[in-house]
Amino acid sequence: MKKTIALALVLISLLALCSCGGSGTKLTKDNLTTYFNVKTGAYQTGDLVYGDRSPHGQGYYTCAGYEKIKVYCKLEPISSNFTYSGVEVVIRVSGNYMGCDDIAESNDYGGTVTDYLPKSFSETITVKVDISGKGEGYKEISVESGKLVDDSTKYTLDDYQIVSVKGTVEK
Repeated sequence: MKKTIALALVLISLLALCSCGGSGTKLTKDNLTTYFNVKTGAYQTGDLVYGDRSPHGQGYYTCAGYEKIKVYCKLEPISSNFTYSGVEVVIRVSGNYMGCDDIAESNDYGGTVTDYLPKSFSETITVKVDISGKGEGYKEISVESGKLVDDSTKYTLDDYQIVSVKGTVEK
């Protein structure tokens, strides 16, 4: 009888422990912004590349700019009262940039003509989050024409879309 009672108590204890584990909330695309602030941005990076010098020694370049745009996505926890486990978020970021290239034609002053090339991009970024809920991911985009116009107003992020989410959050 004592063995049966002891076995029953052990089984009840095991069931109680099993029911406590894994009680976290599963993260989804729908509830992600309940737990995280999602921030996206972009900046110029890579080597500064210069085009041809302007005619008549005026001292500026017809087309100068950076070779790459670095797009980033950051996840920051809304509250420090949660613990995050196995969180990985895939985000698609889209935007536009203005590239430039010196083309072989001559202008009226004997210099080259700068061709401005509007382009769009859509990149997927994976962000892995640590236990405190912070994470960031980056993607470098090579500018198709070879040079990004050297002006921060020449690239924009239009939108982001959550592609997939996995992991849990516990209070």
